[in-house]
Amino acid sequence: MDNKTLIDFQDEFNTVKDYLNLEKIRFEERLEVRFDVEEKAYRYKLPPMMLQTIVENAIKHGISNLIKGGIVDLKCAVGDDEKLCIFVKNSGQLKPNSNKKKSEGHGINNTVQRLKLIYGNNASFKIYNSGSEFVITEIKIPKQTLTLE
Repeated sequence: MDNKTLIDFQDEFNTVKDYLNLEKIRFEERLEVRFDVEEKAYRYKLPPMMLQTIVENAIKHGISNLIKGGIVDLKCAVGDDEKLCIFVKNSGQLKPNSNKKKSEGHGINNTVQRLKLIYGNNASFKIYNSGSEFVITEIKIPKQTLTLE
């Protein structure tokens, strides 16, 4: 897909739910999934596979590394500034300055670059540790006002 193509939030959310349902089968009781999606979120468009990439990252680098498994908590809300705020919280910890293999890390970098290309400085991306047990990925995007064909 073209980097500038946007899809309905609902379509991306359905893809993420399907993916997480498959992962719940794979991880069995080791994976708990929670959704908290505000109704206004469904009015937004976002780059295809953006949310999917973040959730995959949470599973790959968080849950799959924990013997007891963990939680993926997806929250989407519209802020006072009318930006869609997406929070993916997962069990695990970011390891600062870790020596990553060349095959790792592309998903996050691509997401940041796509946000910049599509939204300029109107979008933001953060990933950080929350306490000693969780990682939060936070994305804020404006409502798309352009008509895309």
